Amino acid sequence: MKKLLLTLLAVAFYATPLSAAPYVSGSIGLASFANSDSTYGGITKTDMIAYKSGVPFAGAVGIKSGAYRIEVALGYQSDDIDTVKRNGVPVSVTGYSVSTFSYMLNGYYNLDIKGSGLSPYLTAGIGGSSLIEKGGSGADETTGGLAWQLGAGVGIRASEHITVDLGYRYFRPSAYNANFATDITALSHNVMAGVRYGF
Repeated sequence: MKKLLLTLLAVAFYATPLSAAPYVSGSIGLASFANSDSTYGGITKTDMIAYKSGVPFAGAVGIKSGAYRIEVALGYQSDDIDTVKRNGVPVSVTGYSVSTFSYMLNGYYNLDIKGSGLSPYLTAGIGGSSLIEKGGSGADETTGGLAWQLGAGVGIRASEHITVDLGYRYFRPSAYNANFATDITALSHNVMAGVRYGF
């Protein structure tokens, strides 16, 4: 998957007009992991796991041509598990967390509002993720798989080269396994703030 993303980015650079501008970006935010369903022994139980809010980080390298951008991005976040249902009753737990490392190919469509310095955008991305469940007496559980995201936001031009970015991401990695369950659904609502530097 990582090789595929790098290949696609290389093709995008090659196929992009010479007027395209490269950029780098970094962002941080607030992650809200939705309650997870879990499947064990063929039985699925809803809202089995609840999480505390986490802090996501992301960095990207990309190119911009007109209204379009394409980038390769790396992301990381860690969310502590708050409660797990036992016999249908949420029970507080400590020392358990789920860490997510992602590598994505993202595309953007930007709408520049002339004279305002504002550039609203829509984004979609696809790639891979590794989810690591930590805690308890067992070994850490690592689950890899497909990931995708959708989002929207606005770029605020701060100078000739710097744009401040505010946005929302609906991030959906594949289900993960844990010491106490298997096929646990994963979904995160991320609000991000970042800085983009264009060359």
